Amino acid sequence: MLNRCGILGWILVVVSPVWADFDYPDFSSASGLSIVGDASQVGVELELTPNLQQQVGGFYRVDQEYIGGGFDTTFEFRVSMDGADGIAFLIQAESATALTTNAGSTLGYADGPAQCGFVPGNSGISQSCAVEFDGWNSDPICYAEPGTARHIAIQPSIGPNTGNYSFAAAGLATPANWENGLIHTVRIVYDATGSLMQVYLDDLVTPALEATIDLPAAIGADTAWVGFTGATGGVTARHAILSWSYIGASTGPTFRRGDVNDDSVFDISDAVFLLAALFIPGSDEAVCPDAADINDDGTNDVSDAVYGLATLFIPGSLPPPAPGPATCGGDPSADGLDPCDPTSCP
Repeated sequence: MLNRCGILGWILVVVSPVWADFDYPDFSSASGLSIVGDASQVGVELELTPNLQQQVGGFYRVDQEYIGGGFDTTFEFRVSMDGADGIAFLIQAESATALTTNAGSTLGYADGPAQCGFVPGNSGISQSCAVEFDGWNSDPICYAEPGTARHIAIQPSIGPNTGNYSFAAAGLATPANWENGLIHTVRIVYDATGSLMQVYLDDLVTPALEATIDLPAAIGADTAWVGFTGATGGVTARHAILSWSYIGASTGPTFRRGDVNDDSVFDISDAVFLLAALFIPGSDEAVCPDAADINDDGTNDVSDAVYGLATLFIPGSLPPPAPGPATCGGDPSADGLDPCDPTSCP
């Protein structure tokens, strides 16, 4: 007889991140955000840096987002008159608190070369892609910048991000002036189908900058924290984000988690079907591997059957993770299971 403890001993509990669209019309609430460094909530704005020397700050959504399917994000920002150094919209797989310790030209995400006066040992954020709005013409030896007062660039890197303009996926050396104390709007669209990233600045019809980039390959991950960094150096500016919205793509076809035999019902026959598929040669395979991944650990194995049986017969056991067995939905977890198209879901 298999008792409750025996079954639960098989269960692998996995806490999966939740992909979610979000909208901050302003920052009167910073709920769901990780604020780091010198950044702070000031009224209804999120200030990346105050107008002081050698400041570096940032913030991210606490939960990771699935970037492998693409996204569409829009934000408003304001930079005080003709200061330094700039801001970056950052997609990174390092942590929800990632930030460089050096300020100035690093913009909070890039490497600070020791030969350029930065504290040795500080490296840029790994597994990151920055869309930077650099408002200061830094030493060309350090960052190979184009020699103009300001520029925009898309800077991906699996290793520590250098922020070096010569390595940019795309750059615009003479964009419109955003360092004028006015509110400016940026839209960034990543089309995963065509591996195309487009950056719009104020003109939301014609992109100011675009690059062909396989973003998951470029940063070595298909899930990431998204957010902003900014910095000042010897010259200063107040950098603030005023609003931010983000729409992510679905992670795949819809299915019912636990409905292994694709009959629209979650019951003991699903566990039996899965065990037969796993251990009896010639048995039918699960129509949808994601549906058979009952514990959502990215594999199909005996722990899924045990998890399902515990849910069905042991009071208080955890239900199958989203989308669950009752409704059809997309997979909130990025995994290596093959796409599926069960007949029980449209």
